[in-house]
Amino acid sequence: KIVGTRNYLSHRSIQSKDKAVFNLNDLSLLINLIQIFINLMILDEMEYSIDIINSEIYKKGCFYSLILEHENKRINWESIK
Repeated sequence: KIVGTRNYLSHRSIQSKDKAVFNLNDLSLLINLIQIFINLMILDEMEYSIDIINSEIYKKGCFYSLILEHENKRINWESIK
């Protein structure tokens, strides 16, 4: 969904439209996931231990917004797969 949304917003192709996210809640969720993935990759590339990586990720606001969305049952995982 991340790739499909980026492709559709960049190129407006019919093929990517079916793979794109248009719902603002789902788009916000994708942005938070991307932020977490980027943070994970940077810390991993810097060769931090998994304990430090976990500690740093738990400090990120985007991680807690995902948890809150999940707890409030506002995440539709099926729609963003």
